[in-house]
Amino acid sequence: MPIPFGVKLLGVQENSRLLPWLLSRYREARNTWAANPSCSPDDVPNPYFSLGTRPDVIEWVWKDIQRTVPSSRRWVAMGTPVLVHPDSEIVFMFAMGTGYAIRLPEEARAQAIAVGAKRLIGRMDLTAVTDDWVVGMGSKDKPEWWLSAFESASK
Repeated sequence: MPIPFGVKLLGVQENSRLLPWLLSRYREARNTWAANPSCSPDDVPNPYFSLGTRPDVIEWVWKDIQRTVPSSRRWVAMGTPVLVHPDSEIVFMFAMGTGYAIRLPEEARAQAIAVGAKRLIGRMDLTAVTDDWVVGMGSKDKPEWWLSAFESASK
């Protein structure tokens, strides 16, 4: 019997530092998401307004960016809107508060940092996760970075 989508992502090594970090961001909601750590947005009442992230940021990640990476899956991990590779179940992008972050391979990450991408903005301290995350820059992002993030997550 195949493992249902979203269960595997909880045990994927590449997600092992990200998921506890995401869970720690909302103390008051921690028990809710500990009981349902991985689910479809369809299982969340009013996901654009109930996940602690600005609706326009969720729309940017789940609709605008996903248009460039159409085979990615919109998902909710630890109460956070994410994009996930459909085969590996590696999270390669998440929305949080007023921003979002992208897991980039080394070359794309260097390009992003060279044009101003940060690893620390406000409460979003990606240095606590792994070296491959940067804060997204909205319209300053290059769509090829999103594709690179998706392709890198296939491994």
